[in-house]
Amino acid sequence: MSITKQAVIDALETLASTAGKSSSIENESIKNIQVFGNEVLIDVTISNPTLQAKKKIEAEIVGAIEKLGSDLDIKINVNAVVPPKAAPQIKGKEIPGIRNIIAIASGKGGVGKSTVTANIAVTLSKMGFKVGILDADIYGPSIPIMFDVASERPLSVEVNGKSMMKPVEN
Repeated sequence: MSITKQAVIDALETLASTAGKSSSIENESIKNIQVFGNEVLIDVTISNPTLQAKKKIEAEIVGAIEKLGSDLDIKINVNAVVPPKAAPQIKGKEIPGIRNIIAIASGKGGVGKSTVTANIAVTLSKMGFKVGILDADIYGPSIPIMFDVASERPLSVEVNGKSMMKPVEN
């Protein structure tokens, strides 16, 4: 028994899309349907890359098409296309002169945060970037030791009538 492409399309019209708003055919998540005798080839695009989502859509498609006949050879190619997420934005006032912030943190001590910070800072500096480090480790500030400025102290300077800290430079 052979079936037609239109019969397959009609069977798939009943499937709700993964977004739940329209059928998979209407929202074009099923891109390509080819019928060769008893062989049915289908390309599907989903937005959820998990194996569970892939298996679910495959089972739904096979279930809908098998209603047309049990002797069909159904092959489904599922592609997961995840839309890119926007980079997280720092909320609050913009800091003049600072374009990028890299935060290095851990909930545990002794894992190499200061070493990683120092290596990233030196590498970025050698690449020509201006780099500043704020070491908020109050129990063991090792950044000043790594940069040989342990004996230095930041100074207080007045900028636009406000008292500000002048960073220690190396």
